[in-house]
Amino acid sequence: MPPRYLLVLLLLVVFLVTIIQLEVLTIAFQKLGLSPRAALLLVLAVGSAVQVDSER
Repeated sequence: MPPRYLLVLLLLVVFLVTIIQLEVLTIAFQKLGLSPRAALLLVLAVGSAVQVDSER
C-alpha cells in the first residue's frame, strides 16, 4: 500500500475516534444533567486548572 493511502487511512481513523469520543462525552454530560454550555464551561475550567509542565 503506498504511503499516501496509509496517511489517508490514519487520518480517517483519527477522525472517527475523535467523533466517537465527542459522542461519548456528550452522552455523559447529558446524563449528568448539564447543558452544552455548562459542559463547555466545565471542560474549560478543568482544562485551565490542570497545567502540564513540559520543561524541567
